[in-house]
Amino acid sequence: MSIGQPQPAGRSSDVWQLQVHLKFWQKPKDDLKNGNVAQRFIDYANPEAALAFINQIYDHQDELNEQPVADVADYLTTKYGVHESKTAEVAAQEAQDNGLVSVPSVVLGDTAYADDTLKNVDELIS
Repeated sequence: MSIGQPQPAGRSSDVWQLQVHLKFWQKPKDDLKNGNVAQRFIDYANPEAALAFINQIYDHQDELNEQPVADVADYLTTKYGVHESKTAEVAAQEAQDNGLVSVPSVVLGDTAYADDTLKNVDELIS
């Protein structure tokens, strides 16, 4: 997950909006193998559709995990009408470029936070 720089909302300097970019990348764990396939179908170029797809997968993850890994791509295309997205490759590259190896991770500006360095959001934006 990366967080953009906080920006004031409206005219009050006491109100801030936080822009959040959720990005997924493959983790080499057996219990995540079907989710790893599903991540390749997230279209980050279309945020509304991406979020709707992520929510659907989350809500029906038991059904996703029942699929043999070899059938997951066809299952996703048939059930959700999605196709593999090139933007998913970009998210994986961004994780690698930022040295992210665990979840959750937060990137704020040029600094990555994970594991022991992960902070609460209010600490990150103060």
